[in-house]
Amino acid sequence: MYTITMLDYNKKSSNFEVRTGPINAVTLAGVETQAGALAAEVDNVTLGTLKKEVLQAFDNLLSNVPPTDKHAQRSSRWLISYIDNTPFLDPPVNSIVNPAYQNQYSHELPTADPASLNVPNSDIVDLTAAPWEAFVTAYEALQRSPNGGQPKVVRIQYLDH
Repeated sequence: MYTITMLDYNKKSSNFEVRTGPINAVTLAGVETQAGALAAEVDNVTLGTLKKEVLQAFDNLLSNVPPTDKHAQRSSRWLISYIDNTPFLDPPVNSIVNPAYQNQYSHELPTADPASLNVPNSDIVDLTAAPWEAFVTAYEALQRSPNGGQPKVVRIQYLDH
């Protein structure tokens, strides 16, 4: 599990968690690279301060300084919806069918930056355009579904309540 704690303008914290693949001596460097790429993209599409990151292998305080933008609020979020895109759990043999294949999941990223909305008059973003193309690439590289499958992001929506 990789967790980024976001700090909003009112100094309140919210977490954004993604499941990772296995972390061991062989995979650690790659997972750290993927986590760094995702953190950079999270910072690109939110207004809050990236306060802390936790990977099962580390727990680093990043900042306690609240963001200067008063619109950086935990109630403004990106709703990220994805499907489990892994049909088999034992590649390359492919004898164990993934029961969660094509199941849809979602979670929220706090302190969304509405300036990242890239479709006029819509709260749904275009995943193939900046800044979302890079975010989706970083997210899909690190995140795993609850069953361990690779995700495919199908929608990101701005929520503000």
